[in-house]
Amino acid sequence: MKNIKPFTATLGMISLLFVLGCGTNSNFDEIYSLIEQKNFFQARNVYDKSKNGIALKYRLFIEAVLDNSFNSVNSSKKKVSMLEESGFGFPDSLQLSILDLKLDNAVKLYEYKQAKETAKYIVANYRELVDSNELKSYQNNFAMWSALEHIEKQRIKPAKSTRLKMKKDLAGLSTLSTFIQNDSIDFIFDTGATLSTTTREIAERFNMTIFPATVDIGTITGSKVKANLAVCEKLNLGGNEFFNVVFIVLPTGSLSFPEADYHIQGILGYPI
Repeated sequence: MKNIKPFTATLGMISLLFVLGCGTNSNFDEIYSLIEQKNFFQARNVYDKSKNGIALKYRLFIEAVLDNSFNSVNSSKKKVSMLEESGFGFPDSLQLSILDLKLDNAVKLYEYKQAKETAKYIVANYRELVDSNELKSYQNNFAMWSALEHIEKQRIKPAKSTRLKMKKDLAGLSTLSTFIQNDSIDFIFDTGATLSTTTREIAERFNMTIFPATVDIGTITGSKVKANLAVCEKLNLGGNEFFNVVFIVLPTGSLSFPEADYHIQGILGYPI
């Protein structure tokens, strides 16, 4: 499920600008190609070997991207702020890529108001650089984070020691037993999902706070549905307590495949 426009989407269109602005070092093309392929380990290896020959402002940008990719989100956020304040005079296409990165960092840090404001700024100032689908994605981002801007950040009360056993469901996907309100349910574990996901039936069963605002979400079947957002006050994984967990809430039945007698109860995404 793809909920926000990844910052890497604009890298292809700016790779040539890097080369023209910083010399003809082929390492630029190689690094950005690897990032677009999500081959972040190899991108980091190439960058580490060639960074001394890269201009400071582009080096800072590469490091912000890699920090985000390797979950050093606060470090990425700091470098994005330095880029914004530097006055380096980046081309508009690169400015948009930096804003995409800023938006992604805000989401990963549960700074929903910042995410909303960044999406709003992009929609207002960068329409000419995006196609209609990308524009809808940014508008969807604005609606999503506007609904959550006053929600407290997700936090965790960790257990002293934890051992979690994953189980395979009917489709062979890894699941974890998740406890909510003294009841348990098996959710798929998916670090690639931007947010956790469940159905309205499950959200209501566990008394999640469901917001009336709707967003367009692409489902695993390829179709798009109108979804709500919800906040689970507390859930427990192996003794670890998570508070203020955001879920995308799909219509009941959206994650069911009756012909195979297969039903997904929910998905634990990146924030968990």
